Parts: sequence; structure tokens; C-alpha cells
Amino acid sequence: MKVHLMCGIKSNIVTSVEITGRYSHDSPQFKPLVKTTARNFTMQDVDADSAYSRRDNLELVANYGAAPYIPFKISCAEGAPPRMKTDYTCRGTVPVKGRI
Repeated sequence: MKVHLMCGIKSNIVTSVEITGRYSHDSPQFKPLVKTTARNFTMQDVDADSAYSRRDNLELVANYGAAPYIPFKISCAEGAPPRMKTDYTCRGTVPVKGRI
């Protein structure tokens, strides 16, 4: 089993949990985590590792008025906005968390 969760960076409140099979991919779990969190909390920033780096995930976070901090995968990093690279590098790589 794998546990995917979203929690507050400062509060450490778990805002959403998805449990999947051992070999499931991470990225498909992102959307339900964000949507569940957005129903109950106002998100400012969403940090995630590169397993969640997909255009639709970035857009989803932005649609909720939050800033996505998800590093680009190596294969996609070329052409990434310089600010995104710099901002994320300063934040470090952490599991999916939403600042609430």
C-alpha cells in the first residue's frame, strides 16, 4: 500500500489522504488531494516532488489561486521559466504539502 497525503506546512494538519496499491503512480493522486483540500482550506502554495510534475497539475493548483512549487522533470526542464527553477530550488524538495 502507498499513502499519498496533503498537509499544512505550518499546521501539519492532514487535509487529504489517498491510499493506493503498492505499484500505483503518484501523479494521478494529485488532483483528488488538491480538490479535497481546496473544499476546506485556502491554499497559498503547494509544494510537491517531480513525480507530480504535469501541466494539468500545475494548472489545477493555479486555478485554486495557489502557487505550485513542483520541480520540472529532467526531460521537461528545458525552457522552464527561470523564476520557477529558482523559487523551487530555494524551497527544497518535499512531499506534497499545501500551505494552509
